[in-house]
Amino acid sequence: MNPKDLSDWKKLVLLEHKQIVDKRRAIRELGALEEHRTLEKKADGDFSKYRHIPRNIPTEVLQSNFYTDLDDDLEKDRFSEQIFVKLVEALATHQRVTNYSLSSPQASCESLMSNPPDIIIFESIAQCFLEIRSSAAELQEKYFNFVKNKTPNIDENMNRTLSGDEALRPYKKYLCRKCFMYGCLFHAHEENISLKSCERKEPHNSLQPTRKPCFNSCYKNATPENETATGSNDDTWSNSDITLLKVLMKVYPNDYCKLAHLLYKTCKEVHDQIKRMDIQPKLELKTIKKRKTQKKFMSEPDGKVCKPCSHEFSCLKNDQCDCINCGKFCNCDSDCKKRTLMSCKCKTSCKTNHCLCKYLKRECDPDLCECFPCENSSIQRAPEKKVRVAKSNIHGLGLFMEETCKRNDFIIEYRGEIISKKEADRREMCFANTTYAFTLNEEYVLDAMYYGNKSRFINFSRTPNCCCNAVLVNGDHRIGIFAARNIEAGEELTLNYLTNDPTAD
Repeated sequence: MNPKDLSDWKKLVLLEHKQIVDKRRAIRELGALEEHRTLEKKADGDFSKYRHIPRNIPTEVLQSNFYTDLDDDLEKDRFSEQIFVKLVEALATHQRVTNYSLSSPQASCESLMSNPPDIIIFESIAQCFLEIRSSAAELQEKYFNFVKNKTPNIDENMNRTLSGDEALRPYKKYLCRKCFMYGCLFHAHEENISLKSCERKEPHNSLQPTRKPCFNSCYKNATPENETATGSNDDTWSNSDITLLKVLMKVYPNDYCKLAHLLYKTCKEVHDQIKRMDIQPKLELKTIKKRKTQKKFMSEPDGKVCKPCSHEFSCLKNDQCDCINCGKFCNCDSDCKKRTLMSCKCKTSCKTNHCLCKYLKRECDPDLCECFPCENSSIQRAPEKKVRVAKSNIHGLGLFMEETCKRNDFIIEYRGEIISKKEADRREMCFANTTYAFTLNEEYVLDAMYYGNKSRFINFSRTPNCCCNAVLVNGDHRIGIFAARNIEAGEELTLNYLTNDPTAD
């Protein structure tokens, strides 16, 4: 046999052998796949499908359920506020029970109480809208409460004009006089005091009416010939515009040019509209009598919560007024005789008890005090010292100074969670040897156990280099940490907790 033919024959045999091996391998894989499918079918019949079990961490299913319930509550509130009153109006008009409308001038609270909607209307609403989950009597009470407390929106079309006090009522009601924020959560526990407007002592320069005409067509350039034309009633003034005009007239009295700029009108239109309304805006300046400064001090403060007074008549004639000296957050008149001792007039500094504010354990108020230079406003103005948290030789972690400070210098404010004394006693029983609580006043305690800043790492020492003082700052008690002596950079800060040593075994 030719050697060349022999090599070709070997190649052919090897190729056939390889093809046979590949076929057997394919058959083996197909069999394994079929067996896997058979087991899978048996598993579907013997075992239930995998069910998602919620763990301690919120999953997507739990989150979706939560937001679904939240959306349902929002829809419920949205219905009660936006649609409920309009629905009662429509049903009452349809049944000809009453002929009033909520937004009409005749719709007063007395007329609503004398001729209320029929109870059948509220029974029908309770049956049709089961998601409200309220009885007919509850819906009727809710309706009257909403009508009494509702203030029309000046951005919507109104059928009557509002006075300036009515338009500003919600702003005065929800304004926090301490934070100057609407809907303040920090002072939500306190009684909401409606803001009382007071007259200006002196007119601001920007509020003075301008003497020069604002434009060629200004009302100041009007002549007797065209005065009749300017007094026409062709100007379109909605009730919302008139309401806004009444509010702004208290800010810019007799200045028709600035009022026109704010109302997107011409000054002629504003001038003519005020003439038609027959309103004479004036900025009344009140004469202030000079009082004699009294040098007597109040008694030592007892840590009571600062609660501003809110009542009618004078504080001296009202038995419900508990104020010894009224503050700027009180709702009494600005010339109240109890406001005589609420400010200091120090000429040098406010470091000693010769300063009235320092003696009363409060910081100077920049709105009332006339001291200069003032050194009794550390928590309000002074920047905190540079500190760092590091391992302590006393216990665990500690707070160390990164810069030098002198005696009585403000270091840092002690911040934490404001809790009641009852809650503080409960936490003290749970954490006997660990305390982060400081007493603010007779009602509240400041605890930095769960919420706080770097000051919570200050350790205990019987010979401390720091001291803490609770002072009254803008009506709220706050705790500041001051240097009891000169402290060098790198030295650990310590305090005396005035209790048993928390690091003791």
